[in-house]
Amino acid sequence: MARIAGVNIPDNKLDRYGRTVSRVIVGSTDASLEMIKAGMAWHFKKYQHEQSLEDRLSYNAAEVEARKVKVGLWSIGVAKRPEDFRSESKSMSGAQNSSDCPCGSTDLCAGPRGGHYCLNPNGKKKYIAQ
Repeated sequence: MARIAGVNIPDNKLDRYGRTVSRVIVGSTDASLEMIKAGMAWHFKKYQHEQSLEDRLSYNAAEVEARKVKVGLWSIGVAKRPEDFRSESKSMSGAQNSSDCPCGSTDLCAGPRGGHYCLNPNGKKKYIAQ
C-alpha cells in the first residue's frame, strides 16, 4: 500500500500504459466510491472482476443510486460512457476531409506519437506518410 501525504493507495497495479490504477483512500473514506456516489465517476464494470466482492457491490450500488436520483453526470439526461467519448474524440482528433485519406475514410486521425492514419471500412488503421 502506497502512502502519500495522508492518502492511501491500496492494492495498486499498473495498466497497459504504465499508469497506476487503484482505489484512493483519504482517512477512512474511499474517494473513488464517493466520486461515484456524487455522480462524478462511473463504476468501470469491465474490470470489476478485479475488485473485492464488497467493493464491487458498493460501487455498483452507488452508481445505481446516483443514476436514480440524477446527481452529477446523471443529471444531464444521456451521459456518454467514457470509452465511447474517447473513441469519438480519437476519430475526430485529426479529422480532415476524405480526400486527405488514401483509403477513402472520412476520418483522418492523429496517433499518440504524431503519426496520421485513416480507418479502413474493416476498422483497421492505415498509416499515412506525411
